[in-house]
Amino acid sequence: EGEGGGAEAEGHDLAYTGEAIPFHIDNPYRHPPLDFQLLHCIRKRRVQGGQAKAVEVDKHRGEEAAGGQGVNELVDAVQCAEMLRASDPEAFEVLKRVRVKWENDWPQCRLSPIIEVDATSGAVSRVFWSPKSGGYAPPLPPAELDRFYRAKRALCALFESPSNVVSLTLEEGDMLLFGNTRVLHARTSFDASTLQRHLQGLYIDVDAVTGSLWRYRRLADHAERTLSSRDYSHPSHSPDTCHAESGRMSREHGNDATVRFGALKDASPAEVQRMNELYVADMEQNQVARALDLLRRQRGTHCELGTRVDLYTHGLQTATRAARAGESNEFVVAALLHDVGELFSPSNHGDIAAALLAPYISPKITWILAHHEIFQLKYYGAQCGMDPDVRERYRDSEHYEDCVRFCESYDQAAFDPSYESFPLSFFIPMVREVFSRKPYWHTPDHPKRGAVIN
Repeated sequence: EGEGGGAEAEGHDLAYTGEAIPFHIDNPYRHPPLDFQLLHCIRKRRVQGGQAKAVEVDKHRGEEAAGGQGVNELVDAVQCAEMLRASDPEAFEVLKRVRVKWENDWPQCRLSPIIEVDATSGAVSRVFWSPKSGGYAPPLPPAELDRFYRAKRALCALFESPSNVVSLTLEEGDMLLFGNTRVLHARTSFDASTLQRHLQGLYIDVDAVTGSLWRYRRLADHAERTLSSRDYSHPSHSPDTCHAESGRMSREHGNDATVRFGALKDASPAEVQRMNELYVADMEQNQVARALDLLRRQRGTHCELGTRVDLYTHGLQTATRAARAGESNEFVVAALLHDVGELFSPSNHGDIAAALLAPYISPKITWILAHHEIFQLKYYGAQCGMDPDVRERYRDSEHYEDCVRFCESYDQAAFDPSYESFPLSFFIPMVREVFSRKPYWHTPDHPKRGAVIN
């Protein structure tokens, strides 16, 4: 679909003008209804003096900064329907029961209630809402019709309540993906004579999404099984193979022929730069795999060590709990790798994970990793004759409560063999994102920031 009016406009569709578009779902008259929608902002240009120039917007300032650029608005209609059920059960039942007419041009017509619920659970599953596509009530007795419109107004008020609306401004290259029968979308007005804006839309049915999800999940699980079954005693499977690969890269780039120094203090600027380039290339190719190999090596009954899950499963479960709670990428990655040093040095294994991730994560999460084994004593210290409150020594730390939360909500709770964790493949993009950050991004004057690579 296009936006912006002019020659690209199609009929009287508001999407091709600069006029405001109220909250709606797309095509409620279709059988079956559309499940997911993608909106890709392909072009956004401000017309100045007859020339189109890219729009520069501070996306963190919201609608006020957008200045008539056509702000996209979203509202969780399913949540609003559940709110209506709680506050006005009679209105909810009316909108669940009365079948209304959605239409475009005959024969595109569909009858369905505004609120659909799951036949088994009774939870709201879909919400249909589109001012331009009907939603006409059937012939009803006056009193019942009055109840219908009162209920409809009550639901509309929830949609339009500022506390329920999320506003965002799409810039060139941005793509928005949302559930069409769950999330209503709208757009504020803009001046189509001064702003060129083109969005391309795409619809996807739920079968395509779930089919792809399970297909790639099977591929990922197969890859995990292949990796976990490797014999790391074999040279071709050893993580040390990456060092040979790095050497091969060096030779292919002619490094051996140009290096002259035997002591680092004698290296030339060109040689130092070459070392930097090769280290960076090696990290890009191998760093994530090396980190995950530490976790993979903790899989197996030999790593259960008195619990009912191995350390690999414990790491996945801790990270899954954090991810489901909405924690940040770096927090989830820290949760995934927090115990990778446990078999190297159990008493201070947190320091190992903290050192591994410190250049790439915030100082707060580094502190949590470095101290979490002390805080964990709260849960088993008394059983082995130790002070379970030894963590009180750190009560004055600004990160004390964060470490308490990490241990209570995620770490100590992650020994449940019946818990369904995400597969490792779910976390790999997060691990890549964290390790792709500039080392010590959080501390520009850190003395190690330029060490080895710069």
